[in-house]
Amino acid sequence: MSRLSVRSPALLLAALLALPLAAAAEPVRIASHSQGMLYPEQQALGALELIAPVRDPVDVPFSLQLDSLIDPASPDFVASAYGVRDGSSMVSLSFQVGDLALSYAGPARASIIRYSDGQYQHSLSFTHNFYNVSLTHIFNADPALLGDGFLAPRSFSSDDGAQAVFELGVSQSNPDGPSFPSVSVRPEFAALSVTSPVPEPAPASLLALGLLACALPLGRRLRRG
Repeated sequence: MSRLSVRSPALLLAALLALPLAAAAEPVRIASHSQGMLYPEQQALGALELIAPVRDPVDVPFSLQLDSLIDPASPDFVASAYGVRDGSSMVSLSFQVGDLALSYAGPARASIIRYSDGQYQHSLSFTHNFYNVSLTHIFNADPALLGDGFLAPRSFSSDDGAQAVFELGVSQSNPDGPSFPSVSVRPEFAALSVTSPVPEPAPASLLALGLLACALPLGRRLRRG
């Protein structure tokens, strides 16, 4: 009867790691930011309670931070020739207008649209207090600055020459309800980054390493036997 022998831990490790792994596309984090000044007396802002009653309204500072995690493995992920959309993306946002603020964290529809003429859009859509809300950062720049594809890592800002527009759309969730004129603002500064989170070890890889840890002492005992 032949004896089991483990002659090369390196070969064993290579064999174990060659086991089928749980292959899945990694989720991608998109973060965009803008800040500047806007005129507060607009119906869409009022619907979100972002208007403070004042006698003589003037432009007020604003800042907007959009964060979304788009998962290509999500059942709600859709890709087209112009972009990608994840209907169940986990998002967070912070929208400050003067002394008032709106924040949201939870599921939403996140989308990326990329046009070859040098436009890149990051948009979130969700429901808040019976209103359908969409927030979009639109960047225009030389296509080389905007990077390739939709979800490839990239980072750019106004300091790099990118021009940006922030748009807010608000409508009642009741389809028969009114919608409000959209808000469109050119911020003083805007930036965007696309990054991939550090992937966790796949379960099969962890199993392989566990088997290796058990097999090495066994091999040493068999060689001594």
